[in-house]
Amino acid sequence: MCPPDALAHASELLRGVIETIDEHCRAHAGEPGLNMLGNAMHASEIAHSLVEHVHAQLYGQQAQE
Repeated sequence: MCPPDALAHASELLRGVIETIDEHCRAHAGEPGLNMLGNAMHASEIAHSLVEHVHAQLYGQQAQE
């Protein structure tokens, strides 16, 4: 798998994790233990942002040149 495809795949996987955690937290609002899932969601969002940033920096500029 080439690096741009790997980054795109990682981004989609992280987006799926974020959506799944969000749906679970909304469905179970007010129940105990959601703080840990909130932390996992935050970490996933940061990881997703980093993957997107790296992809844009490495491959977004090449497309413009």
